[in-house]
Amino acid sequence: MSPAIVLDRFEAIGKDIYGRSRTTREVYSLQTTIVHGNSGGPVVASDGTVLGVVFATSTTYNNIGYALTMEQIHELLRTAQNQKASVSTGKCSE
Repeated sequence: MSPAIVLDRFEAIGKDIYGRSRTTREVYSLQTTIVHGNSGGPVVASDGTVLGVVFATSTTYNNIGYALTMEQIHELLRTAQNQKASVSTGKCSE
C-alpha cells in the first residue's frame, strides 16, 4: 500500500487489452508508485470508499499511474451481468 494523489479524471481513448479495437475509458491519473502486480488493486479514499481500480503505470512519467473509475467498473459489470452466451477467453499470450 502506498499513498496517492488523484491528479485528474479524464476519458482515455486507446486499444482494448487485446490491441484489436478502440475503446474509451473513464480514468484517474494518480501520483503514486505503481509496480508490476498492482493492476487490479483498489484505489481507496481516506474514508474507506473505493474510488477505482489500478490498471497501468505511465511509460513517460515517473510516479504516475492510472485507475479505472468505479463508475467505469460498474458499467462494465452491468454489461457482463447481462451476457447470456459463453465467450472464448482467447489466447493468453502471442
